[in-house]
Amino acid sequence: MTNDRVHDARLHRAARLHRAARLTQAIQYRQVFRAGRRRATKFFNLITAPRITALATAESARLGMAIAKRIVPRAIDRNRIKRLVRESFRQHHAVLPPLDIVVTARPLIRNATNEAITRTLNEQWRYLCDESKGMNASK
Repeated sequence: MTNDRVHDARLHRAARLHRAARLTQAIQYRQVFRAGRRRATKFFNLITAPRITALATAESARLGMAIAKRIVPRAIDRNRIKRLVRESFRQHHAVLPPLDIVVTARPLIRNATNEAITRTLNEQWRYLCDESKGMNASK
């Protein structure tokens, strides 16, 4: 392996969405679906629940995705959507409040461009940040 390829591999790992920032177990998804607040956009449904660990309130947000085959039939499109969601979340992860977030797709997403999807997600991350600041200010 050449030095350039090693360097590229290290950069790729550094830009990865870490396991701690993802919902990884079915029970985590069930808790969010059961107790979460729902917010609908043109392309997505976002379900959010406060993230609480056994010891105390957690520090960072976690992402889960449920992109249904019924809504987005082609695997290439589902993968593209998941890639865009992951990347947008990764870029905003540091400023998001400690929430568990599940993103589901809506039918209009089939014809959406990458730019439209990214713009919608960016608006939602901003909304979650603003909502969290408003709740903290009222306490």
